[in-house]
Amino acid sequence: GTLVLGGRIKVPTLSGEEEVEIAPGTEPDEVLVLQGRGLPGPRGLGDLKVRLKVIIPKRLGREERRLLQAFTERLSPPDPPRRPTI
Repeated sequence: GTLVLGGRIKVPTLSGEEEVEIAPGTEPDEVLVLQGRGLPGPRGLGDLKVRLKVIIPKRLGREERRLLQAFTERLSPPDPPRRPTI
């Protein structure tokens, strides 16, 4: 939901949890780079890279299933018109 709608997620960093803004329409497996929040190195702190994953629920309740089906139907393109066969 957050990748589609946007929002904030909590990301564990070396200095504790940090909230990160996710833009609407973010793709799964996109990598966010948190500059200066990675491991220390000779030139200071490195970057922390966060790969965004989609978690698919194993079970849906009746209402969740109904809402997801309605949403999917709205996104599905209409069937192309059928050409008559001879």
